[in-house]
Amino acid sequence: MRIFVSVLTAAILTAGLAAAADTPTIPVTKDFVQGTLRWSQSGSMELRWSVVPIQGKAHLCGAVAHSQATTKRLNRVALRKGWLRQEGNKKKLITDLSFFTSVARNTDIGNAKASCKPIAYQGGKTVFELGFDPVRVRM
Repeated sequence: MRIFVSVLTAAILTAGLAAAADTPTIPVTKDFVQGTLRWSQSGSMELRWSVVPIQGKAHLCGAVAHSQATTKRLNRVALRKGWLRQEGNKKKLITDLSFFTSVARNTDIGNAKASCKPIAYQGGKTVFELGFDPVRVRM
């Protein structure tokens, strides 16, 4: 029984390390695209994102800052509906942007570390579009 527990623990630890390696972080720079998502009631989400090469693969990296504590839940819902695609192509390269780093309110997002995920893109230079499917939330 002890051997099983040790092997299981090692497998869980290894899986955790692999997951951490799949989600690298990089500093937010002036080269990141800046945007703001505003809610009709009040509050907003500041967004910074970029597609960068990491170890030879394209990655989408991003960070968000919430204007108010009350809008954090709304922003999380919106991020789950987010996507990235190549301009002029309807196929989404990645969906669910909830992996983006969330920085504390009143923190300069320009000093944040952006979380990254690999995307299925192998081409050369292109223009990417980041967008959101319609979001409905109850207040």
